Amino acid sequence: MKYLVLNAGALEENQAEFESLHQQIKTAFGYCGECSTRDYCHPIPHSNGINILVPIIGNLYSVLTPEQRAAYHYSLSLTGDFYQLDFEDDFDGPELDRSIWKTHYWEGSTYTPQHNRQMEYVDNPAVLDLSEPSLLRITAQPGPTPAGFEYKSGVICSSPQPTSQTNTGYTFEYGYAEAYVKNPDLHGSFPAFWFIQDGDVNWLWEVDAWEHLGKDPRIGLYHDYWWDEVQEITKGTGVTPNEGFHIPANWIKVGVDWTPTSYTWYRDGQVKRIRTAANGPIGSGPAHLIANFAIGGGGPGTAVNAVGKSFDIDYIRVFKKVAGY
Repeated sequence: MKYLVLNAGALEENQAEFESLHQQIKTAFGYCGECSTRDYCHPIPHSNGINILVPIIGNLYSVLTPEQRAAYHYSLSLTGDFYQLDFEDDFDGPELDRSIWKTHYWEGSTYTPQHNRQMEYVDNPAVLDLSEPSLLRITAQPGPTPAGFEYKSGVICSSPQPTSQTNTGYTFEYGYAEAYVKNPDLHGSFPAFWFIQDGDVNWLWEVDAWEHLGKDPRIGLYHDYWWDEVQEITKGTGVTPNEGFHIPANWIKVGVDWTPTSYTWYRDGQVKRIRTAANGPIGSGPAHLIANFAIGGGGPGTAVNAVGKSFDIDYIRVFKKVAGY
């Protein structure tokens, strides 16, 4: 289970305000550790005041005002360590935040011929739709595209490369990257949330926090890859478990905890995979975030089936250990 910690140290002299915030959370989720056997909301002591410990279910931040978000300490507990929020985009629009996101890959490409995809990524509001509150909807559309592809779709990439005054992007080294997503339900679709090393047009390593091949609605993919500079080949490891439920019918929370010695994949609070340095190098240096909706190719299947379908993203967040790495 992953937890959010609302630090109320600043409210020690204002118990009424503390209780008001506490009541907001109880009202939003319906249960509280003080009054129910279901521990959805539980005050705990801490060295700098009283905290509210809340398992992360749904969009907890939606019950807090902007002032409350700024005033309190948000952190995440994965395995006993506490993590502080380092990055957040709730896609509350009405437009994509261009100071963070590009609509192509870090080196400028808008398609990946090496993967035999049948679409090009375009910057178009019909594809990258933020018309609904707190939601980015990436929808596959018929083409043609500038590069002559039959279909078009979307990607967002937080790389600041090349450096510009208007797009500062976002990068991080080590931390827990998470997204709350809903996947399309058709053969031909291939949505993904991942991060990759930044600052070099040459691909060195990547971590795929979540991928879903639409041709099997029960299968999730938890993979990572790296470039072996000695053998000059791409290597990778991963698992593709049967999740036991119809993935596209549900919103799911997916993420990877990246440390100097390991990657740990999570889906809805469950550990899905752990990969240590014993099975290959662990990435280091700054990385940027990517979310995209690919269609077509050898893995997903025929692209025409995915046209009009969407990959929905409620939020993307990154937490970092308070104690450091």
